[in-house]
Amino acid sequence: MTIAGFLSLDASAPAAWFSGRADVHHKPSESVAREHDTLPLLDGARSGKNGSQRADFKDAAVGCYLSRDGEVDLAPVIEACWRAGIHVVVPVIQGRNIRFAGFDEGEATIVSRLGTVEPVLPRWFAPSVVLVPLVAFDHTGARLGMGGGYYDRYLRAHPEALAIGVGHACQRVSNVPTEGRDMRLTAIVTELGWQTFG
Repeated sequence: MTIAGFLSLDASAPAAWFSGRADVHHKPSESVAREHDTLPLLDGARSGKNGSQRADFKDAAVGCYLSRDGEVDLAPVIEACWRAGIHVVVPVIQGRNIRFAGFDEGEATIVSRLGTVEPVLPRWFAPSVVLVPLVAFDHTGARLGMGGGYYDRYLRAHPEALAIGVGHACQRVSNVPTEGRDMRLTAIVTELGWQTFG
């Protein structure tokens, strides 16, 4: 499965993410498809069309945050994944770490001590792709988060997961200072589109 293939899902295009609409369909241009064709977005998943997508993605899981504090709202992406049969999982804070729990339609949730929304009865998954919120990012894929280091610790422990940053173009800066424990993004998506990092 490629980023271009994921973008072909209903409402998974950046235009839908940033407008809050869940009915936008995006067909990537040939140039976009070629640029991203070598990046597997969902490990082990095959790109499908129309009705075949549900079966193709039955074992895939995408980590989505539940937005707060001005973060980009991923509701259109979550709804598109549900329609395509892709498992949606959300972060649950445990001590200094996060794990990802299944998040289905109508899932009972609670608000954690840090203000994040989490499932009441978590079922644990290891997502192939993690959509990561951010405060700032740069041209190298370096990311500045909220300072807790939760995503960096998770991604360092799960190097097989692809880290896709989600933010606004205005959050791009010339340089994000990093330390050895900071993890770089695989790609970034803003209202202007996708950028992948080497």
